[in-house]
Amino acid sequence: MKLTNDFKHNLNTIKKELNVGKSFDVLERIIDVHNTKFYCYYLDGFVKDTNMEYVRRDMYNVKADEFKLITSANELIEKALSSIEASTDNDIDNLVKAVLSGQSILLCEKFPEALVLDYRTYPSRGIDEPDKEKVLRGSHDGFVETIVFNTALIRRRIRDSDLIFEMHTIGSISKTDIAIGYLNSTVDKKTLNKIRELIDILILNP
Repeated sequence: MKLTNDFKHNLNTIKKELNVGKSFDVLERIIDVHNTKFYCYYLDGFVKDTNMEYVRRDMYNVKADEFKLITSANELIEKALSSIEASTDNDIDNLVKAVLSGQSILLCEKFPEALVLDYRTYPSRGIDEPDKEKVLRGSHDGFVETIVFNTALIRRRIRDSDLIFEMHTIGSISKTDIAIGYLNSTVDKKTLNKIRELIDILILNP
């Protein structure tokens, strides 16, 4: 499936394919540069906010009158984003795969193609097998302390847009964040709803 001339349709398709608004770790950010809007999609835990600011800064470094004359994503890369590993693509399946692999995509109404930016980062601590949970066969990853890093670790193993993480907060005092992860097309909806109900009534000690 390719990007079309209907920009709103492109955005809606990307959002639907990535489950934007359903999975808490799939983020949408709008960057305004010289009155031109860029819609950015990426996974939380793979991309730092500072990297997005660097992209915005680099584009702003191009003078406004010159920026308005840019007519393609490749031209934008050449004039503003040459210091970043970037490419272009107009295939929606490829764009979705790029996001699920930890890259970022930028869409702009001015351009017939999207930008794909690669400045992935990974959890700051090594992922080792827990000493108390040894397995005889196969790999065994150990989670870190931050929930976003843990969801990113799972995303590295399961690069499927069908994977959804719902964020919930439990505990009237502790306000503990927990995430439910499931494959939307295969999960038993009754079981999922039951888990949600149990979480809603669960109270942790402070």
